Amino acid sequence: MVTYADLMSLLLCFFVLLLSFAEIDLVRFKQLAGEMSEAFGVQRDVPAQTIPMGTSAVFDRFSPAEPQPTLRDEVRQMTTQERPRHDTFREQVQARMDQRIEALQLKVEEALRSAIDEGGVRVERDGANVLIRIDEQGTFP
Repeated sequence: MVTYADLMSLLLCFFVLLLSFAEIDLVRFKQLAGEMSEAFGVQRDVPAQTIPMGTSAVFDRFSPAEPQPTLRDEVRQMTTQERPRHDTFREQVQARMDQRIEALQLKVEEALRSAIDEGGVRVERDGANVLIRIDEQGTFP
């Protein structure tokens, strides 16, 4: 199996080899170049009497004039005291998530009430996680 780069390298070597074997006939080359220039209409150098000058659509159609004052000289940004909607939505979602985690923590504490009273288990909250810590006296007598 040949990779693309190997194939391209081999093709390049092949064409370089073909070029090295080729003999260039100068008379035939000039004849061919002349026929190609006639066929494709190669432009000949024409001496210019004057230097061509560039034109611009701005200079052709517009003329400088005195600036006109606008209706309002200054633009001010108006701000409101409202908070953006995505911030308030984020706070609402965070509050709902906190309530759910708190309810889950209470359920876990009630389920493990007897072990908590004995002192072998602790239930803690760490961010969005409810951790159940079992002390060594709770696991091994």
